[in-house]
Amino acid sequence: MTPSAQTPMVFGPLKTRNTPKQARAVQRIHIILTATADLLSGHPVQTITTTQIATHAGIPVSSIYRYFSDVEHVLRELYLQSAQELRDKVLETLENTETRPGWRDRLHHIILTQRDYVRNNPYYRLLLMYFVSARPAVAARDREREYTTELMEVVSRMLWKFPGGALRACEGSVF
Repeated sequence: MTPSAQTPMVFGPLKTRNTPKQARAVQRIHIILTATADLLSGHPVQTITTTQIATHAGIPVSSIYRYFSDVEHVLRELYLQSAQELRDKVLETLENTETRPGWRDRLHHIILTQRDYVRNNPYYRLLLMYFVSARPAVAARDREREYTTELMEVVSRMLWKFPGGALRACEGSVF
């Protein structure tokens, strides 16, 4: 059975391992990730197996183990790819001061972007909840810290563009 994701999936460089150089290997990884996303639309995360992924993708199970150590590794890669795609969309909105000059308008658009992303990629919500519930409640990881720092720098640059600076931009706002 060939995977049929609701939204065309485009994956960037792998997050959990080195990206293979051969186009055929990269294509196989994309098939695995797309099949996993498809399966998540009808199965709980905890019940997904490499055998199910292989059957859905129409490939041997050994192909999955060639690129991923286990099903958790496949799920993590799919989650990180999706999170990066959503992060890129959010940052693009934050930096777009021409189309959306007001910070409230950009914030509104970010909320709509996130809502639409979750709606169009139902597997993302499942993976987000799965990985958030599995992590310790202590400090953020370096990758999340980097994202937060990057996000705060973009917001800071954006706010200082307002006449009167950041304080003026937030004046009268209710937080």
